[in-house]
Formats: sequence, C-alpha cells, structure tokens
Amino acid sequence: MLQAPRTRKLMASPSRTGTPSRSGAKVRRNLSFDSNSSLDMDRNARVVSAAQGSIRFDDVHQQLDFLEQYKNKQRRENDQDGIRQYFRTYRSVSGDLKEKGILSEYMQGYWFLQGLPARCASELLEEKAFDLGRPDTIQFGKLLLLAMKWLHKEELVYEMELQKLA
Repeated sequence: MLQAPRTRKLMASPSRTGTPSRSGAKVRRNLSFDSNSSLDMDRNARVVSAAQGSIRFDDVHQQLDFLEQYKNKQRRENDQDGIRQYFRTYRSVSGDLKEKGILSEYMQGYWFLQGLPARCASELLEEKAFDLGRPDTIQFGKLLLLAMKWLHKEELVYEMELQKLA
C-alpha cells in the first residue's frame, strides 16, 4: 500500500524553534505566519523602519517574509496616502532584495502588481508593453512610474468631485 510522504507542517501558532546562527549559537526564530500575532506585527514594524532607513537589517529572510505579507495586504483605491506609502516601502525593501540577487526584475514587478488595488493593476496590465506570460516585458521601474501616474490621475478626479459638491 502506498503512503504519502511525511512532511513537516508549520504551525500557525507562535511556535519557536532554535536554529544555529553563523556564530554557532542558537537563535530563536518565529515560524508563525499568523499576521495578527503581536510578534509578527512587531517584526513587520521593524522591517518597515529598516526600509525607511532608521534601522538596517541584513536578514534577507525577514525582508522577504515582510515583502510577501506586505504585498498581500488589501489596499483601497481611495486611500491615496496608503498607496503612496506602499510605493515607498515596496520600492525600498524590494530594491534591497533585488540588489542582493534574491528578487528578479520579473518577481519584483509581479509582486508589486499583486499589492496594488485591483483596478490599478488591471489598468497597468492593459498597457500593451506588459505581458505576464513574457517575463522580459515586466519592468518594475516602468510599472512604478505608471502606478504613480494612475494615483495622480485618481487624486485629480477626487479633487474635481469635491469641487462639484462644494
């Protein structure tokens, strides 16, 4: 009788395990993927601070985990400040990971699209220059520039609507 191979499952609770560091001493790492845990929120806040330049982290895994969680956060189209903050933070953290050779240009652009509001991402993909099936067409710099133009256009529309109501 065939049995499925046994795999270890990561628990969703804030469990910890000791892993050896470069110096050989055991370091405790958080294996939790629960975004509501205070340990994760604290870690994410430290990485955001690092991205903003106040602290420097060299732990690539920590930056990568943060970036994956950050891109999956839902953003509303009418939250221009939140979207602008996403642009700054994503560019900083992903740029550092790309410099270190962890992220490719394609993955940097693809993940960036995943973190944008749905309408913005779909409008960017309607551009003839971008094709998710062809990795060489996805360029983060161009995507960021077009997303910033989209945000500016949305702000102008919002201001015009406010003027009509006044």
